[in-house]
Amino acid sequence: MNALANYLVFAKNHLKLPLPLHVEAGMVGIKGYPISLNGFHIGGRSLRDSISWHVDLDSYEKPAWEILGPFFDRIWANCGIERTAQQQAEVVNRFTARR
Repeated sequence: MNALANYLVFAKNHLKLPLPLHVEAGMVGIKGYPISLNGFHIGGRSLRDSISWHVDLDSYEKPAWEILGPFFDRIWANCGIERTAQQQAEVVNRFTARR
C-alpha cells in the first residue's frame, strides 16, 4: 500500500500522468503458503501458485487501501478465507497511523 500511495503522488505531481491509470498487482510462487490473519494466528494456505489483479483508476484521490481492497480479498479467497470488515478497518488504521 505504501508503494502505491507513494507512486500515485509521484505520478500526479511529478510525472503528471493523465487518468485513467492502469494498476496491476500480483504474487507468484505462493501455492501452499499460509496467510497470516494477525500476529498470532495463521489461516488457510494458498490454493494457487499465482494471483493477479488489475484496475483502471479514474481519480488520484482514492486511498491506496480502497484501491487494493479487491486484490487483498482475492488473496484471502485464494487461501479459503473471507476477510472481514474489521480486518479491513485494521489495515486502514495501520496505514493511516503511519502517515
